[in-house]
Amino acid sequence: MIPRGLQYIFESINSEEENNYTIYLSFIQIYNEKVYDCLQDSKNSKPLKIREDKYSGKLLFSYILGVYIEGLSEYSVNSMHACEALLKRGEKHRVTRQTKANICSSRSHSILQIMLESK
Repeated sequence: MIPRGLQYIFESINSEEENNYTIYLSFIQIYNEKVYDCLQDSKNSKPLKIREDKYSGKLLFSYILGVYIEGLSEYSVNSMHACEALLKRGEKHRVTRQTKANICSSRSHSILQIMLESK
């Protein structure tokens, strides 16, 4: 589903006459209640910290909370090929352990973040 979604994004922005978009990818894994950057070498990876940035917003005079992961890598991509390379690298760095039901069980949750910036 992720490759098809990425393909759709690239087809949509490439069909526009003026292409003023930048796409960024991040890939995390939550393993043993800790967050890891899948796009960094897993042997050297330390758990990342989840932070909350509180700032005043103008939406109905409420506060907007911004949650982010401190130190998370973010890569600019300009093609489907670049996205596939990052996905493969991220999958390579994910932690897997064998279980009785599954030899390559991930034993974790992963999240691919796609940020589309329009200028």
